[in-house]
Amino acid sequence: MSKRSRRSRPISSRHAWLGIALIAIALAWCLGSWGSRSLAQDWDDYGGYDYDTPSAYLSVNITNLELVFMSLTVEVPLPDADQDSLGAEEQAIADQLPQRLDCASSDVTVNTRNGWSTIRVNCQRPGSPLSSWQSIVTLNLSALEEPLQALEITTLQVGMYGTVGQLVVTPALGDRLRYASSTSYNTVFALSDLPETLTLQIGYQTSTIVLQASLGIALILLPLGLILWMRHHALQVAPDQAATTWFSYQYWLGLLSSAVWISWLVLLLSFDTLMIVSLIGDRWAWLLSTTWGTSLMFVAPPLLVNVLSYALSYPVFRNIGQQDWSRLELIQQSLLEQIQVLLPLMFVIAGIRDWFFTGALRLGVVWMILAVVSRVVLMQWLMTSQDLTVQSLSMGDLRDRIFDLAKPTGVKLNQVYILPRGRNKMVNAFALQGGQVMFTQSLLEQLTKDEVDAVVAHELAHLQYGHHQSLQGSWLWAAIGCGLITFMISTLVLPGFPWLPVTLVVSLLAYYLTSRRHEHQADVQAVLLTGNPKAMITALAKLAQFNQMPLEWGKRQELLLTHPSMRRRAAAIASRYDVSPEHLDEWLAESDESPDTYSLPTAVTDAVPIFSTTFKQRVTTRLSRSLLLVLTLTPTLAAILINTWQLTGGLAWLGMILGAIATFGVVLAVINWMPLLGYRKLEQQLGERLQNQGLPIDAWGGRFVGLSPGANPRIYEGFYNWDLGFVWWVGDRLYYAGEQTHFCLRADQITQIQRRPGTQGWWRSPTVGLYWQDGEQAGVFTLVPTSVRSMRQIPPAVRQFQRDLEAWQSQPIPAPLPEGLGSWTSPQIGEVTSQGIAEMLTVNQVLNSFVTLGIAALGLSVLAQLPFAWNQVGAWYVAGTAILVSIVQLFPLLRQRRASS
Repeated sequence: MSKRSRRSRPISSRHAWLGIALIAIALAWCLGSWGSRSLAQDWDDYGGYDYDTPSAYLSVNITNLELVFMSLTVEVPLPDADQDSLGAEEQAIADQLPQRLDCASSDVTVNTRNGWSTIRVNCQRPGSPLSSWQSIVTLNLSALEEPLQALEITTLQVGMYGTVGQLVVTPALGDRLRYASSTSYNTVFALSDLPETLTLQIGYQTSTIVLQASLGIALILLPLGLILWMRHHALQVAPDQAATTWFSYQYWLGLLSSAVWISWLVLLLSFDTLMIVSLIGDRWAWLLSTTWGTSLMFVAPPLLVNVLSYALSYPVFRNIGQQDWSRLELIQQSLLEQIQVLLPLMFVIAGIRDWFFTGALRLGVVWMILAVVSRVVLMQWLMTSQDLTVQSLSMGDLRDRIFDLAKPTGVKLNQVYILPRGRNKMVNAFALQGGQVMFTQSLLEQLTKDEVDAVVAHELAHLQYGHHQSLQGSWLWAAIGCGLITFMISTLVLPGFPWLPVTLVVSLLAYYLTSRRHEHQADVQAVLLTGNPKAMITALAKLAQFNQMPLEWGKRQELLLTHPSMRRRAAAIASRYDVSPEHLDEWLAESDESPDTYSLPTAVTDAVPIFSTTFKQRVTTRLSRSLLLVLTLTPTLAAILINTWQLTGGLAWLGMILGAIATFGVVLAVINWMPLLGYRKLEQQLGERLQNQGLPIDAWGGRFVGLSPGANPRIYEGFYNWDLGFVWWVGDRLYYAGEQTHFCLRADQITQIQRRPGTQGWWRSPTVGLYWQDGEQAGVFTLVPTSVRSMRQIPPAVRQFQRDLEAWQSQPIPAPLPEGLGSWTSPQIGEVTSQGIAEMLTVNQVLNSFVTLGIAALGLSVLAQLPFAWNQVGAWYVAGTAILVSIVQLFPLLRQRRASS
C-alpha cells in the first residue's frame, strides 16, 4: 500500500446522516426564528437588572402592522408596615398605569417577594397603519413620569422590538442606546430627561417592496430566459460538435439548477421575503404562519423553475443527447430527483421544529416516520422511472476476474451487479458502499477485457481507500467549519449575512475538490493493479466517446465537477508511468473494436430474471420491516394494556412477561410465513418460461426446488438459495433446470444423498445434499423443496424428498431420454458469490439493528404516550423487550455463526 493510501483515514458513513441532520436543524432554526421573532422579551430575563433599587422597564413589541403589545414592569420596595401587599397609594398608582399607557385592553398583576413588589401591566393597543406595509406607533412617555416618580423611580428602561421590516425611532436616541439593530432598540432614560413622546415607524418602504418583487420575478424569469438562449444555440451546432455541446449544456443546466436554489435561499433569508409576501396578500398569511407554509415558500419557486428548465430543454435531450425519453418522462425524472431530497428534508425540519421548538413530541415522531417512508418510496419511483433495475452477477469469467483483482487490494468484495441495457444508455461503472461494484451492460459490451479490467481496478481502488467515507467526511467538516465561521460573522459582524447559502457553496466546492483528487488516486492505483496504463487510457477515451463527452474541459468548469477531464486524467497516468506524449495522443485517438469482450450469463442478457435481485430485495425488506413492526408494536400494546388496567406489583410483572412471550410468538409467526410469500408466483412464472423453451416440466413431474452450491449453508443476496428451478428424473438420469444453470446426472454419478442441517433458526431449514463425481470432476450441491408455504413445512418435505431420491437411485427404471436434453452435462457452476453466516452477522450489523430497533421502540412509545420513567411500564419496557426478543430470535443463528467461524 502506498504512503498516500496509508494516510487516507476514512470517515464513518454515519457522518453523512449527521451532516443532513445539521442542515435540517439549521433550516428549522431559520424557520423557527422567523416564526418566533414576535415573542416579547421579558424584563425578568433581561441581563443587567438591578434588584437593589426601584426600577421600571417598558417592553414594546410590534408583531404586525395592526397590533402593539406592551409590558410595563415596575419593581418597588414594600412599606415596612406591610410586607405582604402594596400600600393603598402604591395600589392606586398601579391601577392607573393602563390608562397612562393608553391601553385598549390590559391586565395588571402584582407579586410580592422578599420585601419587594413586582407590578406588571400587560397592554394591547392598535397601531396606526400608514399604508399596506407601514405603520406608526406613538408612545406618550411623559404620562409615565408622574406615577414613576411617586414610586421613587429615577430611570425608565425601554426595549422596542419589531418583526415586520425595519424599525425607525424618533427622536434619534444617539449615545443613550444600549443596543440597536434593524428591528430592535434598547435604551435607558432618566426621568428628569424623559422625552415627551417616542415615535416608532415599522414596516417596509415602497422601494423595498418593489426591489423584493423584482428580485423574485427575475429569479424565476432569468433562468428560463437563459435556458431558451442555451437551447437555441445548442440546436444550431454542427454534428461533429455534438459531444462538446451536449456536455456543456448538461453542465450549465446543472449549474443553473444549483444557482436557482442557492439564490432563492439567499433571497428568503436575507430580504424578509416571506413577511413581505404575507403583507402583500393577507389571504396567504394563514398559510405562511405554518411550518409547511414557510417550507413551501422555500421550495416551490425554485422547484418549479427547475422543472420548467428541463421541460424547455427537451429538444436538446432528444436531438443532441439522443435520449429516448418523452417530455413528460423527462419532467417526471426532474421532479422526482428534487422531491426525493426536498420532501424528506421538509418532514425532518417539521419534526425538529415540533420536537425541539414547540415540544410536540408525538407530532415530531410522525414527521420523522413520514421522512423515512417518503425517502424510500420516492427513491423507488425514481429508480423505476430511470429504468435502474440491477441484476447480480454471481458466477462466470468476469465475476472471477473481478474477485481476483480484489484480492491484492484487501477489499472484501460482497457482490457484483450489472445494470442491464435498457432505455438507460450509460457506459459507466460504480463503486458502492458495502463492498459492492456495479457495471452497466453497455460498458461490458463496448470495452475490451483489458479495458474492463482497468475500470474494475479503478472502482476497487475507491473501495480500497474508503473514498465514499472520505467524501462524506470532507463535505461534513467543510460544512461544519464554514457554517460556524459564517454564522459568527452573521451574528457578530454582518447581521443578515447569508451564512447558510455560503456554507452550502463552500461545502460543495470541498466535495468536488476531494472527489477529483480521489479520481486521480484511483486511476494511479488501477494501473498499479493491472500493470497496463494503455488499457486505462483507452478506457477513458471510450468512456468519453460513448457517453458523448469531450476529452477535455477547462479548469474553471472542473471547479464544479466531481471528475477531472479525461485528457487530464490520462495525462496524469502518462506522467506517473513514463508514457510519452506521442503514445498518449495515439492511445486517446485509438478506436479498438476488438471482439475480445467479457461474455455475460444468459440470465443477465437474454431475459429479466424471475428470482431477481429486485425480488430478493423486496422480500428481505418486507421481512425486516415486518419484524421491526411486530418487535415494537406487540410490547407497546402490552404496555398500554398494563397501564390501562392499572396493574401493579406481581400482576404488572406477569403482564410484562406475557407481553414478551407474545412478542416472541408473533416474531416466530412472521418468520414462519413471510420468507416464502411470493414463491408460488415464482414457481408459476418459471414453469411457464421453461415450457416456452420446450421443457414440459409438468409432464415430466418436475419439483420446484431451491439450489445452493456446496454442502454448508451460505447466503446469496440475503437468501439461502442461489437458484430456483425444477428437478425431475427420467430413467437413470436426474435433471435440473433453473435460471442460473441446468445440468444432468446419472444415478451412478451420485455418490451420496445426505440430509444436511441447513440453517439453525427457530424454524429449521434442512436440505438434501447430493455428492457427485463425473470422472475427475466432483462436487456437491444442496436442494430444498420450495413448494411449501411455511418454514415449518420444510423439514417433512425434505425427508420425503430424500426418500424419493434414494428410491429412484436404488432402482432406476430405464426410459428413453427426453428430446433435446441429450447435450446436458454434469454441473458446471464454478465459484459463486456468497457470504457465510459469520460474515453476515457481524457485531456492527447486530449493534446497528439494535440501535434502529431501540429508536423505533422509543418513537412508538411517544406516539402511544407511554411513560418514560424507569419505575413504570412504558418506553423502556418496550425498547428492552424488543431488543431482548431480537436477541432470542437470533440466538440459534449466532450459535451457528460461532460454529462456522
